Amino acid sequence: MDPSDDANDLEELDALYELEAELLDATDEWTSATLVRTFPANDEGDEAFEDELVVLTAHGYEAAMQTSEDSHIHVGRLLLTGGLSVFAGRQGIRSEGRTTVTFRRRAVVDVPRPTGGLVAELERLARLRAAGHLSDEEFAAAKGAILGRK
Repeated sequence: MDPSDDANDLEELDALYELEAELLDATDEWTSATLVRTFPANDEGDEAFEDELVVLTAHGYEAAMQTSEDSHIHVGRLLLTGGLSVFAGRQGIRSEGRTTVTFRRRAVVDVPRPTGGLVAELERLARLRAAGHLSDEEFAAAKGAILGRK
């Protein structure tokens, strides 16, 4: 095993911890309903988005909306330099595009689950009536009492 592999793994792990700490702060300790992040529209930005998506998904967030802005020519810079900025190449007159992603905290829906108590009691009463231990009137009265308690 190459020692440089271990060093790379440690660097990646440190970077992940730093990212998680940054996002923890940005989300007020994972309590914010939404979080807006902007990434450069290039390979590094794509990688940063993927890394943040992994961390945010683990903490209950999902990418809800994404907008992209293409690069554009800085006409003012072009005019002010008398066209010389064209010779500077793409960096001189063009801005990089960017992608903005809105992350939303997934809603936690608290669906009440049926408690086995009510259903179990009604089934028990039905078995007692079927076995002949309860009359129809007694069953109806007991059933009404159980249903009236909820």
